[in-house]
Parts: sequence; structure tokens; C-alpha cells
Amino acid sequence: MEGRDLRRKLSVSIERPAEEAYEFLSVPENFAKWASGLGGSMRNVGGEWVAETAEGPVRVCFSERNSFGVLDHSVTLPQGQSVYVPLRVRARERGCELELTLFRQPDMTDEKFAADAEWVLRDLLAAKRILENGADGRRKGNGMSNSGPGYAKHPEHRITTEPAGVRVQVTFKGEVIADTREAVALKEANYPVAYYVPRKDVKMDRLLRTAHSSYCPFKGHASYYSLANGPENAVWTYEQPYDEVAVIKDLLAFYPNKVDSIVAE
Repeated sequence: MEGRDLRRKLSVSIERPAEEAYEFLSVPENFAKWASGLGGSMRNVGGEWVAETAEGPVRVCFSERNSFGVLDHSVTLPQGQSVYVPLRVRARERGCELELTLFRQPDMTDEKFAADAEWVLRDLLAAKRILENGADGRRKGNGMSNSGPGYAKHPEHRITTEPAGVRVQVTFKGEVIADTREAVALKEANYPVAYYVPRKDVKMDRLLRTAHSSYCPFKGHASYYSLANGPENAVWTYEQPYDEVAVIKDLLAFYPNKVDSIVAE
């Protein structure tokens, strides 16, 4: 590891007082609302916090509440490996700063470390969006200002989001039009997994914005793109999603039956 970065500090500024940000972020159930790797939900099982992910249950041990803005936690993966994650809320002249220290894991390549850093930054930005949209656990019981109404009516409905952990490629007419290692895998009820792709990894000149829209009480209002010289409304995106799925904001998803293939491997 000599000569290589062993850790990286990642941070975002948040236009909310540090005390209010900490109040929201220190609630274990709220972590899964912005930390996409935790699968979209946290539950207390016998005194331990457990997140269900595609790889299996992940156990999370949180710092005790404190007056220093410390949100450090340790994550025990299904394989038994434990990862310590320093996370702090720091007061600033205007609002606060949320800072996470990412440690390079043993045998991790530069490419994987960089991808993990980008993923963490997206999660921090998701926390920023939730808080700046007015999420305040003292004002709303669930700590959210833009919560999907579907969850209150159907609490049994399950949606989870997490890093896909694979390379996702979308092809149309023999051309690769999306290629990413940063996709978000969204699993909803019994539907097939949907891969949401960052726009920077999509050939946007192959897409044409349409006036079509749809609404989901769990995710929000969706906008659509057609494929150039191809099927209409083949791609959808949530540009103002509900807080529970904030991590998919502005990402693009493709209908499998309107492209040649979506390969995740």
C-alpha cells in the first residue's frame, strides 16, 4: 500500500443547523433513507441494528448519542468482515458540514477505491437533499418532509436501494448506450430489479426527452426519454423523488423490452 491513499475524507455542506442535522442523522432508522448500501431499511433485532441487503443481513453498531456531532459506526458484513466508518457533523458559519472518512480495504484496487468514494459522495448528497428539503424529526414523526404517501397507506410495501456492485451495460441496435460500475439496484416488492444509471455514463445524445410522465406513490413523479430512432418512452427518471429513494434522483432506468439487452455482471 506504500504510496497509495489509505483513506479519503469526503464531505458535503448542508444548509441546516448542525443540531438539526445531527438530530435526524443520529436516528438509526434514518440511516437507510440516505445510505443506499444499507438496503433501504433498518430494524432492531434483539438490541442489534440489522439492514437486509442482497448479500445478506448487515449488522450496524452506532455511536451513542453525544453533543460532539459524532456519528461513527461499524458495519459487519455478511461474510463477517467489520468496517469502521467515522462520520461527523461539524457546525459551520452557515449550516453545517457532513464528513465521512473512507478507508481503503485490504487488496482494494485504485479503481474500486475511487468507485467507493464516488458512491459515498452520492449518499452524502442524498442526506443533504433530505435535510435541505426540510426533513426534521422534531417536526415530522418520520424525520422527512417529502415522504412518499404510499408508505403510510401500505407499510408492507418494500423498496430497497443499494450499490449494484456489478458492471451494467445497456445496448440498443448493437450499440452500447449505457456503461457503468456505479448503478443503483432498486428492488420493489416482487418486481424484477431495476438498474438506475448515472447520466454521465449514458450517451445522452441517443435520448430524446418526451412530455410523458407517470406517478408512483412510493417513488414520485417520473419523466421519460425516447430512444433516438427507437421506441418511445424507453427510459425513465425521477428528478424529484420521495426521500425514501432519494439516491435515485436524476439517474436513468431502461425498460428491458425496449432495448436489445441490459447486462449486469
